[in-house]
Amino acid sequence: MRMKHGSDRGPTISVKPRLLAAFTAVAMMFATAVPSLLPRTAVADGPVDLGPTDSGFYKPGDIHLGDDMDRLDEDHGVATWVGRDMYIGGRPAGSDLVLNGNKSGDADGRGFYNYTNAPTGSYAAEAEGLTIVKGKLAINQIKDSWSTSVWNTKGDRTHFSGGQGFRFGIAGFGAQFRPPSGSTALVVAGEGSNISSMTTGGKTGNVGAWNHNGWIGVTSIWGPAQKPPTDVNTWTPVSGEASYKARLTGNATYSQAYVDGYNPKIGNFPGTSKKGDRDSIGGNQGAWAGDDLVTWNAPNPLNVNGTDRSGYTEKIKSDSTTLQGLESTGKVTVGTAPAESATYYRYSYNNNGISYSFDWPNQGQASEKLITFKGDGTSNLQVFNIKNTDLTNGNQAGIDFKFTDIPEGASIVINVTGGDVQFNTGWRFWWGDKQIGNGYYLKGDADVQKAYVDAARSIMWNFADANLVTINGGQYYAGTGGGAGKDDGDKPQDWGYLACGTGQESNFNKGCAGDDPAAAMLGSIMVPNGSFDSHVTTNGRVWVGEDFMMNNPKTAAYFNKIEGVTASVLDMDQERHNLPWSGSVTASASMIQWQKSDGSTLIPGSSWKLYRTLDDAQKQQNPITTVTDNGTGDWNPTGGIISVTSLVPNKNYYICENGHMQGYEPNNNIYLIQTTNTGDTLNTTIAKVWNEKGGNITGTADAALTTGGAIINTPVDQGTNIEWGKYAAGDTAHTPLPGSSWDFSSDGGTTWTEITDVTDSVTGIVIKNAQGADVTNTNIGTVQTPSTLKFTASVTPTGAPRGIIWTSSNAAMAVVEPDGTVNVRDGDGSTVVTLTATSTSDPTIKATVSFTPSLPDVSSIEIFKAGETQLVTELSMNVGNEVKLEADVQPQGIAASWTASNSNVTLTTNSDGTVTVKGVATGTSVVTAKAGTKRAQVTVTVQEDQTRTAVYIQWDSEQSMTFKADGELIQTEKVGSCGNEGWFVGYVYKNRESFTITDLKSANSTYTINSGATVSKGAASWKITGGNGSAGAPSCATQGDVPNPEGPSAFADDVAVADDAPAAAALPEVHAEGDSNAARSSTLQDADSAPGRFKLENLPNGTYKLKEHTAPEGFTLNPQVYTITITDGQNGQKVVTWDPNHVDANGVAWISDTPTEVEWNKVDAQNTKQPLGGAVWKLESFSNGGYAEYNGEGNGTVTDCTENCTADPDNPLQDINPDRGMIKLQQLPVGRYRIQEKTPPSGYDAPENTYYYFELEATPNGTVKIYKGTGSFDTTTGAPTGEGVVEVSYNNITNPRKTGKVYWGKVSSEDDTRFLAGSAWKVTYIPYGGTEANKIEVDITDCVGTTGTCSAADAKKAPWAYDVYTAEGRIGFDNLPWGSYEMIETKAPDGYYANPDAVYVFTVGPDTPEFQNVVIYKKNADGTTGDAIPAPTTPLPNYPNQVISNEPGVILPATGGEGNTRIVLFGFALIAISMLGCGVAMRKRI
Repeated sequence: MRMKHGSDRGPTISVKPRLLAAFTAVAMMFATAVPSLLPRTAVADGPVDLGPTDSGFYKPGDIHLGDDMDRLDEDHGVATWVGRDMYIGGRPAGSDLVLNGNKSGDADGRGFYNYTNAPTGSYAAEAEGLTIVKGKLAINQIKDSWSTSVWNTKGDRTHFSGGQGFRFGIAGFGAQFRPPSGSTALVVAGEGSNISSMTTGGKTGNVGAWNHNGWIGVTSIWGPAQKPPTDVNTWTPVSGEASYKARLTGNATYSQAYVDGYNPKIGNFPGTSKKGDRDSIGGNQGAWAGDDLVTWNAPNPLNVNGTDRSGYTEKIKSDSTTLQGLESTGKVTVGTAPAESATYYRYSYNNNGISYSFDWPNQGQASEKLITFKGDGTSNLQVFNIKNTDLTNGNQAGIDFKFTDIPEGASIVINVTGGDVQFNTGWRFWWGDKQIGNGYYLKGDADVQKAYVDAARSIMWNFADANLVTINGGQYYAGTGGGAGKDDGDKPQDWGYLACGTGQESNFNKGCAGDDPAAAMLGSIMVPNGSFDSHVTTNGRVWVGEDFMMNNPKTAAYFNKIEGVTASVLDMDQERHNLPWSGSVTASASMIQWQKSDGSTLIPGSSWKLYRTLDDAQKQQNPITTVTDNGTGDWNPTGGIISVTSLVPNKNYYICENGHMQGYEPNNNIYLIQTTNTGDTLNTTIAKVWNEKGGNITGTADAALTTGGAIINTPVDQGTNIEWGKYAAGDTAHTPLPGSSWDFSSDGGTTWTEITDVTDSVTGIVIKNAQGADVTNTNIGTVQTPSTLKFTASVTPTGAPRGIIWTSSNAAMAVVEPDGTVNVRDGDGSTVVTLTATSTSDPTIKATVSFTPSLPDVSSIEIFKAGETQLVTELSMNVGNEVKLEADVQPQGIAASWTASNSNVTLTTNSDGTVTVKGVATGTSVVTAKAGTKRAQVTVTVQEDQTRTAVYIQWDSEQSMTFKADGELIQTEKVGSCGNEGWFVGYVYKNRESFTITDLKSANSTYTINSGATVSKGAASWKITGGNGSAGAPSCATQGDVPNPEGPSAFADDVAVADDAPAAAALPEVHAEGDSNAARSSTLQDADSAPGRFKLENLPNGTYKLKEHTAPEGFTLNPQVYTITITDGQNGQKVVTWDPNHVDANGVAWISDTPTEVEWNKVDAQNTKQPLGGAVWKLESFSNGGYAEYNGEGNGTVTDCTENCTADPDNPLQDINPDRGMIKLQQLPVGRYRIQEKTPPSGYDAPENTYYYFELEATPNGTVKIYKGTGSFDTTTGAPTGEGVVEVSYNNITNPRKTGKVYWGKVSSEDDTRFLAGSAWKVTYIPYGGTEANKIEVDITDCVGTTGTCSAADAKKAPWAYDVYTAEGRIGFDNLPWGSYEMIETKAPDGYYANPDAVYVFTVGPDTPEFQNVVIYKKNADGTTGDAIPAPTTPLPNYPNQVISNEPGVILPATGGEGNTRIVLFGFALIAISMLGCGVAMRKRI
């Protein structure tokens, strides 16, 4: 086999399934039986790289037709295999033939005898290459081939040697493709013959010759032609020419004509007579014996040149069966060859040009049939199936062949079935756009010559089930003239045409049948189960299971200066030209094969490039070829196995994946396969692997190879999603906490990626094309089919989860990859494909872009009747009749749309792609099939069926009905065009004779006809309505049942396109890179926009680490590092494992955080175990080098909560400890803070310029510590500075108790503005919380100046116990500790009475309303507290607002006083003076 080479096409995937057995037969066929089909090359010591100009494909040099017999392209295959008997002549009829030398009459004018028990005489001349005849060989050649004429200087013939017979091995004009010189080129085994006895020249054997014999050796120079001339019996072999041998079973036999006496004659010139025993197969030209080249009685003859060929018939039968089983890849159509005039040329061996001209009409006997084989344009093995009935030319002159849409280098199999075949070849042959019938002409166009050989090498005709294949030669009905060129002598008898009979020379054989072998057959021919009667030159291999006849009995022309009489007007008698079929494996070339796997299963659809060197492969430059699995260049029909044939042995081939399969990751490695084996031994070993940068790879994992050597593409891992949530510890409802961030690692914690909590929801998606233009939710119009587009999709807002999934509304037309690359595969020009980009975070958010894939570039479309091969352009049918049509669209796989020009016909599309055309009304309608910009049309003429009468019945209450016509049951159908009017129609075929309608029935009812039940003779239609019948049809049915009066279409979405419509504007092929927001971005990002919820998408298998990077505001960092493992589970499922495991039933791992927390206690400085409630604080947070009230001015207040102290996530200043004096705050953000007591507990003092500092850390280490300081702090850290910064023990923030101040005035009851000095008091004190046992008693005297109790008598016991006022009558205590106090006046001022029963009380404690003016109460007699002592009538500045009065009384002198009147008077005087002074003082004060 050869692969398509010299091509750099993109991936092309054949849609045709093939059989594995097909490859066994096609890729390997003949590999064992045919060791080599192409020339052998020397093998070097070891594989080396190809050179920069090497094609990379094994070539024998260009095989071409020519007459240079010194040129030898070695062939190790079988050119001609004959499974039974071979005849150079016509095969006698019958079986168990007895052939001998019996003859009828004397020799004719040319010296040839008419032998009666022999093959009929034949002008066949040569068989090139190796010929193996399993049975017997019978030669009756009557062509004077290889004869020699000697001419004098006057131009007169002086000598004529006569013909030297049929040559084996070498063809004077041929492919020169032969076995190595010195090897066997003819074998006759004598096995299984239909000839029971064959005797020639008196000898019986397996080879017989009657007129001319056969020969095998080299050409020779005849004696008279030598310089100087010698004897006529002398033949001198030439040197330097390839020479061959014959191995023949049985005894040597002689040529019967030479025994009888051969007297050759050319024209009127007699040649040299010969008589004697001349071997049936001679050695060199002119030899009578074998010249040591012929072996008779050869042993083991079918072991040919070292290869056993004994089973070759069985092999070609098996191969034929396999080829027959191949599915067709193309279409065969039959028509008439175009009318034209052409002249054919033959460049003869001695430079004499001969020509013959034709003028072909397009019809009639002189026209030629044309069979067109249209391939699929892609497959390397093109398969066509054709019936034997198509291979007959009927009343036309012959059959021409045309091949189109055949990829370069592709091989062709034509399976012909149906039995025997007989036809005449035509004179023309089309290969693509070239007419190559003259391709053998050596002076012709070189491209045509090459195409001629390419066609011959590509085609294999497989006549699988024929018993006899007869291919007759070309006919002359269209002949118009000719000439012999330089052979045109002075005498009329020098040349002439004889095919039409003697005396018709001047008619140039116009208007006669002919059987010209020059109308050659191109391609190899296989007749595995029968015989081949060939009347034409064959170009290719010929393998026949039974008999092979090279049979040319008819004369056509006479060329005096060449070889005389010939069967061809071009003097091109039948020859076997040996060209190898390209579908065969050559043992001299190499074949490489590799497999594509996902690791366990073959995966089809990849594309590859082959390179000459590693550097080319690495740089992706100068590829040898592109190979597509099951498409271009691949010879293995199994998907996932790629085979490339016809490679150069002992070379390095570097293969790189050019296109991976959808759904799989690309493999960028470079693989080396070395062609150390040739022939059918595959080269499958991957010798070496490099990465795309040229680095050597040794491990099978990195090399992406299975243990069996298959190249691995891993399936695209859509990845696995993991989800987790953040919640507050203890929250069983798992309320998500926003604001955390996370570190994520895929390499065991070496590197980390921060994942932030995305809280922006996706609100939209924007789609842009490769040029960056916004195409969101637009239709961009028509795009080319096939083509590649590129789109990118991004979400809005930019911070939202970026995950996007692409989908296509019609994957058959356009497939979209995860990155937005679109492969437009197919289109019909009307279907709109919509691509949808969907947010993975919120699947309700979508965006689209639409386009219409254009119709593919259709090269042609033709219409045929379904199942037939005759092209249809016109069609006639009766009303009511149907015909199925099918459209052949090239390239294949493109559906045609159908329309009709009017409603005379209806069209119905069938499931098999055919269209049923039904005639519904008389007239014509043009049915059009359209694909791409091409269309084909059929003109349908609808006629009235003269045998039919249409009976219309109106019965609107029923759905179906029947009736009888003269007793014959007639089915009806609804008349669709009549809508709901209830009309049925049934057709009666009675040649429009009169008939009677009866038994009108539905499923449930009977219809009664009142009149008109008998249909009139000649009526085309009859209608029954309202129980009455009459001639005619309802008006609604006059146009038939037409669903679309504007012209029915087989496709509802059909759009008319003019033939000359320009190709649809298509977007350019673009492979742009996606942006950062491209779908399935590899950047890790939270894909869940719900606060506190996280999702990472499309993670491949592996082990990952996750840890919290930043805790939510108000929470401490969770120190746990989580290990997440993703592995493959069963049935394609993924297994996600978390360690530690916090995963809920929905697959979400809930991870808790502990809120930040700070606590402090408000306690009594004198009793730290006594918490104090009611304090109010201001909280300040540190940032930007300073402290500011938390949440802004006036918002940082913290109060001591004692009821409903529930945590409030929105208010971290909420005290959540209900115990008095114990404050606990949670969920404050991490950072530095300070608090200041703004309102102390009742009864306590708050220290001034005192702040308490603390820090909340992300990862706390125990209880938060509080430090007492002043307003001084470090502006960088916020920590307190200065002297006196101390840690608050146990976070107990103390308050000193407030001390009391009590004072009163001692006044006269008669004047409460007059202070009385000299009073004395007993004060009893019981400390706060104490008992009687703790009481303290002190005596206090009004301090006046320095007299009285002006200082504490006992500083330790009662430091407060002294009168702090030095003014008379004004008594007070300061810094009173908490407790209860009782006072009793023990001495009244002089002149006043003391009341020993009056007890005064006051209390200093937390509930004291006014510590600086403690209220004094009078104690009731019953011990209860009475009223407060009164305030003075007129409060004066600095005057106590509460007073204790005394009643005035007589002041008795002290014991031992003077007691006289002077003293009394003096006393009154003093009182008067005092009163006067007091009055003055009072006046001044007033």
